[in-house]
Amino acid sequence: MRKLADSILRNLAHIDKGACLLGGAPRDWELGREVNDLDFYIHVPNTMPVETASLLIQAWVRINTEEMNPDAGEGYGNVPGIRAVLQGEKQGVTCQFIIMSTANHMATAARFSCDICNIMYRQGGIFPTLAFRQAVKKKVINSRSNIDPDENRHVQKMMEYFPDYTFKHNNVVIRHPVTDDSLLPDDEITGEDVVGWE
Repeated sequence: MRKLADSILRNLAHIDKGACLLGGAPRDWELGREVNDLDFYIHVPNTMPVETASLLIQAWVRINTEEMNPDAGEGYGNVPGIRAVLQGEKQGVTCQFIIMSTANHMATAARFSCDICNIMYRQGGIFPTLAFRQAVKKKVINSRSNIDPDENRHVQKMMEYFPDYTFKHNNVVIRHPVTDDSLLPDDEITGEDVVGWE
């Protein structure tokens, strides 16, 4: 699937040289898990209508897409700067194209509601944040959001996907996979941990 991702990214570079994959696919590649879909982030200036951007994506990638509600499904409503979400299928793989008004995709990934998704793939490389690395190392995922975790579909999806991880919401434990609250205070993931890329 990486070959497909690289091919699409090369074509998207005609629209945005910084186009990248964020979240799920790079996370699963880094963890050695199966990748189910590809979420591409593309900066398109506000001066370009979304309809024009959609036509350019369809032409360069050779894919038919339809626009989705950004607040549905993946909980994109958490991420500022989203202008539109397009979805299509290429070689049997579901591809989403998230059209952004901001060009800083690394900052976008760092704002995802779960730190286990703070990771980027671009130009053949995987770039995790420190928060991602600590989540994997400590098996603790922190959700940073104003949305109640019971209402946040993305958090619920991650809880299902990582059943052996402790989950926190704004640094308060909301699920611990063992019954003896063995999480010690020095295991806390602080706000400082969500800043910076390795």
